[in-house]
Amino acid sequence: MKNQPLLILSLMAAAFGCNRHDADHHHAAGAVDDCCAPKMASVNGTLASALEVTLSTNALRQNGVVLGNVTVRKLMPTYAVPARVSFDEESMAHVSTPLSGRVATLNAHLGTRVEANQTLLIIDSPELGAAQSDYLKHLALRAAAASGQSVAKLDPDLAQREADLAKALAQQVLSENNASLVQAQSTLSAARVETASAREQYAAAKKLLEGAGGIAQAEVARRESAWRTAESKETGARSGLEGAAIAWEQQRKQSQAGVVAARAAVQAGEARKARAIQVAEADLLQVQFAIAAARNRLLLLGSDAASIAKLEATHELHPQLSVRAPRAGTVVEREITTGEMASPDRPHLLILADLSRVWVLMDVPQARIATLKVGQSVRIEDGAGRQSAETTVEHIAPTADPDTRTVQVRATLDNQGGRWRPGMFVTAQLPDAPEPVEGLAIPREAVQLIGGQAVVFVPVAGSDSRFARRDVELGAEVDGWLPVQRGLKPEELVVVRGSFILKAQLLKSPGDHGHDHSDGY
Repeated sequence: MKNQPLLILSLMAAAFGCNRHDADHHHAAGAVDDCCAPKMASVNGTLASALEVTLSTNALRQNGVVLGNVTVRKLMPTYAVPARVSFDEESMAHVSTPLSGRVATLNAHLGTRVEANQTLLIIDSPELGAAQSDYLKHLALRAAAASGQSVAKLDPDLAQREADLAKALAQQVLSENNASLVQAQSTLSAARVETASAREQYAAAKKLLEGAGGIAQAEVARRESAWRTAESKETGARSGLEGAAIAWEQQRKQSQAGVVAARAAVQAGEARKARAIQVAEADLLQVQFAIAAARNRLLLLGSDAASIAKLEATHELHPQLSVRAPRAGTVVEREITTGEMASPDRPHLLILADLSRVWVLMDVPQARIATLKVGQSVRIEDGAGRQSAETTVEHIAPTADPDTRTVQVRATLDNQGGRWRPGMFVTAQLPDAPEPVEGLAIPREAVQLIGGQAVVFVPVAGSDSRFARRDVELGAEVDGWLPVQRGLKPEELVVVRGSFILKAQLLKSPGDHGHDHSDGY
């Protein structure tokens, strides 16, 4: 055959070119050139296009090759910006210590999951021991002040003065009883009656003697003597009444003076008692203020109500502070070790973070920030393309970075599985239009990349096992779909699943070296 040397020469040139290119491929991983896919091949002397590939029906079924139509879809155009995964700062906690001391026990290690109020470390602190001793001292002072207040309220001296007043009042009541004066008045009245009777009898006898003489002289003398005696008694009774009146008045005045003196003594005692109670209450109040200050100091130094109650009950010093987790989370940073000195001057000993939610911080060019709104959808993709997630814009910074001319935008990702690790660099796909755009689209799985060119495979008319490569121009991926800009028509059939086996078959050289220099899409 005349053309056989030409065909052999062509195949040799193609093989030489492929081998040369293989040597060049090692300097750029993933770079592809179509030279390894021969443009023409000879099959039993008939030229066949290398842009087509044939697979048996059984091979198509085993490799899950599926056809689908190119459809019209509404997709939101997006643009990519660099982003990084960060801790949710609103769910972070810096653990520090309010006092100085040496770390005796450390229960928290990097990566440890802790619960709220769990003990993270225990610190031996002389400062805490001094604060506990001060608290106990003021408790003892309170007991003494309370005892002094009780004594001031009892005041036995005032009780004696009150008893003296009661006695003086009783004496005054007795002094008002003028029984001796009444008795003297009664005696004087009887003496007056007796005197009048004796005077009348004497006058009658004297008259009788001077008249008819019908009475003896001796009887007249006797009656005169009785009258004189009665007058003398009356004079004595009058003197007795005067003396009784003077004595009663003196007694009454003395009892009144006793009452006044006793009442004054009681009033003075009450005033003294009031002052004593006031002083005792002031002392007790001052001690209570001191106790409150000492208790607050313990609380500020990290003691809780239970440990203070135990101190009050046992009066035993326990100068160890249990530093507890302020919230549930994971230990993501540790700046302390067992035996090391801890102090309030250190910003933190541990940092806890809730890794079930993470932030994604995006650096958006300032030229694009005007169209971005809180609540818009965002797609987050890792650099390797192994995982992605949907979220929404949560916050747009009010200022721009003067060096990069970018604005920080924040979104939050659910991270229950821990796939998104703080510090990861990711890509964020942000909306590039106010509304979705309608156009042709194909699934991402339908597209393969050969030599940097996006291609799809379409069935060859009249065959169920032959497929042709078709170069296409595509837009940025949106939710697993790629907008078609050139190369396909509406409702045209393409391989939408399993196209990789067709790509692999296409890239096999006639010698079947099995080289695959494709990038993947």
